[in-house]
Amino acid sequence: MSDDNATAPAGTRDDVTPVTAPASHTVADDNNDILAVDAETEDASSITYGSLASSTISVTSSVLGYRLENGRTYHAYKEGSECTNVNEQRRALAAHRANLLTFGAEYLMPNDDREIDRLDLQHNLFIRTFDDRLGTAPPNDPGANVGRVLDVGTGSGSWAIDFGDEHPEAEVIGVDLSAVQVAMVPPNVRFEIDDIEEPWTFSRPFDYIHSRAMTGSIANWRKYIQSCYDNLKPGGYLELNDVDACPVSDDGTLAEDSTLMRAARLCLEAMVALGAPYEEFGRLGAVMREVGFEDVRLQRFRWPTNGWPRDPKYKELGYWNYENLAPNFEAFLMAPLTRALGWTREEVLILAMEVRKDLGNRNIHAYYNMEPQRIITLRTGGREFLVHENILTRSSHYFRKCLLNSPQFVEARTGIIAFDDVDPVALRHYINFAYHQSFFSGPGIPKSHRQPGGCVANLARVYRLCDRFLDAALQRDVGNTLAFVLDHRTPPPPPPGQKAPDLGMWIADYAEGYEMLDSGDGGQQFLREKLLGSFCKHFPLSQFREHSEAVAHHHQFSFELSRRFADMLHAQADTIQRLNRKR
Repeated sequence: MSDDNATAPAGTRDDVTPVTAPASHTVADDNNDILAVDAETEDASSITYGSLASSTISVTSSVLGYRLENGRTYHAYKEGSECTNVNEQRRALAAHRANLLTFGAEYLMPNDDREIDRLDLQHNLFIRTFDDRLGTAPPNDPGANVGRVLDVGTGSGSWAIDFGDEHPEAEVIGVDLSAVQVAMVPPNVRFEIDDIEEPWTFSRPFDYIHSRAMTGSIANWRKYIQSCYDNLKPGGYLELNDVDACPVSDDGTLAEDSTLMRAARLCLEAMVALGAPYEEFGRLGAVMREVGFEDVRLQRFRWPTNGWPRDPKYKELGYWNYENLAPNFEAFLMAPLTRALGWTREEVLILAMEVRKDLGNRNIHAYYNMEPQRIITLRTGGREFLVHENILTRSSHYFRKCLLNSPQFVEARTGIIAFDDVDPVALRHYINFAYHQSFFSGPGIPKSHRQPGGCVANLARVYRLCDRFLDAALQRDVGNTLAFVLDHRTPPPPPPGQKAPDLGMWIADYAEGYEMLDSGDGGQQFLREKLLGSFCKHFPLSQFREHSEAVAHHHQFSFELSRRFADMLHAQADTIQRLNRKR
């Protein structure tokens, strides 16, 4: 599980001051270090989302009338549905998913006693992560004098209560969709039932807004951050803490096809379908700056899946993280998978049981990356491309080396990698393919057969760059995809008013792809032959010869693009003609 924390002081602008921005948590300056594995480990792991609220109402019987679903209770406030059975719920969901009238993003987690216990445990996990502090923003410093404080998505209310105890001078308000907080609280703490995705109606601004585990619960993060900004005093602070949905491992012991990774991707897919995709937390720093926050800082942490690390602190975090997630994993999956993907309760329970095996496997050295997803700038040929660091490093050993290890690419630590010899078009297609391969695209579609586009030349460019970037795994995927495209490609539809397909564009695409693959490499030789065979399969060579003679001098088509491709096809045509004469 990963946790990001963001805080920053507000600046000034005439009569209104820009408010503080988020910063991610950092345990130390060892964010790129590989965690050492202890000889003896136990189980642990965790993924968390959160539920929020705002649009204050009193605690009435209708608010407390929680909905029972799949053996757990969920928020009923403004649920938007009077459905009494699963079939009615699914019909309503299909009818209203576009505007989230039936199930909002905020209703993904249960609110029963089991979940409250987990939230209390997770609260202690955060405290241990921050070295016995409630947060990393200055209001958490010893002796800090704080005024009004807002805890968004307060859950069990543990954070608000602890902060109120530590700061008796502060007025602390916790907001959530469910009235599940304890009744006995410090006199300076109170709770309200709010829906924060509606216009905020607080009478006075705050000095400090604390928001934790909200990713996956907010449909519009820009709107949410703007609301925080508008409700902070000049010089106030906003602190965001959140976690990654997908765990990672430095040594490859967490396989991409593991049950744990499959469950994470299914959950991400479901959240997209429900209208609240899991936000890549690193992007929010830029959003905060755009809204007006100043001095945005990011701090980073890691939550191991169990006690496998050698370092005592990370070992302890791993133990806590396992208890946070393993007994509760079905809670993270149940609502997203049953509401959005049509899974049954039994199917979710079986998946959660299999996930627990991965979480308890001492040989899987995984952790939830609490780092925000850093944006890397790639420069080449006068063009700049902004890419998420984790997608680059997962899809390319070359980029991982550039970003983490190689002294030759020290500038990469500032977020910039410059290439002088890479075609900008080729790099763009490489990035597109890397992004595409990193996303879950549904069951029944082999990974190697998912294409970012049907263009042969683009795939060939990516294959060539994979060879350039020494990335055998992604190169294999690209090669398989290209072979699949060539096997299943069909001629393009004819232009309006014409019977024959546009051979010019078709041949140009194949010719350019052939040129891209012409490097003498064994795998590329195979794909070149596959490319020729595919072209001949769809177009008689006689038709190609007639077309090539007709357009040989046309300004829109020239075999100068790949003389060798044309020569190979003409040679094949001559061979076929000779064989036909002998017959």
